[in-house]
Amino acid sequence: MISPRVQEKAFTPELQNSHSDKILDLKTNKFLEDNNLNLDKTLEVNNLTNDTVTESQTTKHEISNLSPNSKLAEVFEELCHSEIPVRGHALLTLVKLVQSKDSETINHQDSVVEIFENNLAHTDTYLYLPSVNGLVAMADILPDKIIPRLAREFSVITENKSTIQSDLKLKVGEALVKTLRVLGDMIPKYKSILLPAVLCGVKDCDPLVRASSLSNLTEICCLLRFSLGSHIHEILSCCGSVLKFDEDVEVRKAAALVFTHLLQGVGKHAFKILDSGLKDVYRLLKSVNMVETDQVVKDHVNLALNELDDIMREALFPKQVLSKMVRVLSADYD
Repeated sequence: MISPRVQEKAFTPELQNSHSDKILDLKTNKFLEDNNLNLDKTLEVNNLTNDTVTESQTTKHEISNLSPNSKLAEVFEELCHSEIPVRGHALLTLVKLVQSKDSETINHQDSVVEIFENNLAHTDTYLYLPSVNGLVAMADILPDKIIPRLAREFSVITENKSTIQSDLKLKVGEALVKTLRVLGDMIPKYKSILLPAVLCGVKDCDPLVRASSLSNLTEICCLLRFSLGSHIHEILSCCGSVLKFDEDVEVRKAAALVFTHLLQGVGKHAFKILDSGLKDVYRLLKSVNMVETDQVVKDHVNLALNELDDIMREALFPKQVLSKMVRVLSADYD
């Protein structure tokens, strides 16, 4: 009779990965005894374990049609290797092929995206992070598929408060912002997907992740400018709560910076965009400025108040342009 403790130990992720690697080594060694290594057989070995990339039947068919000497064929072969560093190197090479707009890679874009998505589930960062960067590189080609996937991944890892390391959350958040820079003027189309994901990071238990998410939110607000729409009130409410109640100084600094850049972005259109919320923003900033103990945070709050002051002055006392028109009449010499 196996005790519950032994059973629990037997099913830990570390032992499961080790067991999968041993099985993969045995099957790979037997497989390599054949001198004819081809991608179809390699993918069959690949599908027998949980620790390697799984491909659909369509993907197998596409890979089998590749030229044996092509870079993409070599990458797919390395992805089926038993060693994680080899598969990680293959993913890095695949990312470079996507970034260089390799024609063969672009022709198999669905298969490439599937590989990156499958490796997102891996616990090893050597496979996880290249997969994230690969999706960022693919965002310029398939934005409708990649942006929701990255946003969903960031939401999932920020909601997981125990098993996900903070540096991974930071890197995925950074990757999400990199994707936005690639999109350019197409960002407003995805604002309803991006903003909730970033706001999830603001609620993370790690202050470093919260500060990073607020920094990402600042950049998103700068890129969206007048396209924030109704989300602006949610952003102000969230950042206001952080500015008033968060215990970490760096997080409060980042929240104050969001207000500064947000007011800079809307400019003279603040009355139209914020409407009655402008008064609430002013009261919040004034109250925080009076009770805040950290001088750097107060400086950031004062910057936001100065922006608000400039907006009010421009609205109440618009600049008067003094001009004088001089007309020269043509002389009549007749």
